Amino acid sequence: MKVSVIVPTWSVNVGLRTMAERNLRAVRDRSRCSPELIVVDNGSPCGPPLVAVDLLIGWASNRGIAPAWNIGAHYAAGDVLIFVNSDCEVQDGWDEPLARCALSGAHVAFPETSGTLEIAGWCFAVSRETFRRVGPFDESFVPAFYEDTDWFQRAVDAGVRLLGVRASRVRHQRRTTVSSSPWAARTLWLFLSQRLRFSWKHGLDPERPPAFWARPLEEWDGGLCLQCGEGGHVGGDPGDDGAGGGDGAPGGGGRGGAPGHP
Repeated sequence: MKVSVIVPTWSVNVGLRTMAERNLRAVRDRSRCSPELIVVDNGSPCGPPLVAVDLLIGWASNRGIAPAWNIGAHYAAGDVLIFVNSDCEVQDGWDEPLARCALSGAHVAFPETSGTLEIAGWCFAVSRETFRRVGPFDESFVPAFYEDTDWFQRAVDAGVRLLGVRASRVRHQRRTTVSSSPWAARTLWLFLSQRLRFSWKHGLDPERPPAFWARPLEEWDGGLCLQCGEGGHVGGDPGDDGAGGGDGAPGGGGRGGAPGHP
């Protein structure tokens, strides 16, 4: 089994780059599956993170999170693709349960974040087969917002199950470079325009969240460890719920990139 972790970055100040570097080191040091680590830097004004990775793709300007995820998936060698925003700090053994869930069927696997299972665009895993089934992220949702919600909607429409995995834990700082960027004042307008784009594309009411949002997230019931053939592997310390993480991603937003939806 080969796992690829894809992390977009866009650091508009030194503090965000430092947090991105710390969280990338956590991915490298706390993973069980020795994943391939791919970073796509969206022309960070402070430069790309100074961390050893397997592949660094650097762009001269900010093309957005959807193109970053797509180019990362294109070059990834993994059977499992895990998309992680750089404001997420992963916990010990976080990758193995997500990978097992993703490979056990047509699933999108979400980790537990601060004790909560939720549909979240900041960290999720799919098999390469499922990614091909749903297709790439829609790059019309640039530079930010709803690129993940759109992909989840298409996944549900294609018969893919959205599953929460309690054995995988991450901490999400919820710090975005959108709010730190020169066009921060336009963020609300960008968010609303992307909500309308999403709703019109799928024939939905823009004043209501998509139907999959209203359903409780189904919890994955586990399975055998892909490495040793035994169950019972759990990542992270259940009593450790501190904060952490850094951002750098221009878009992946709150629950599925749709803040404002319940």
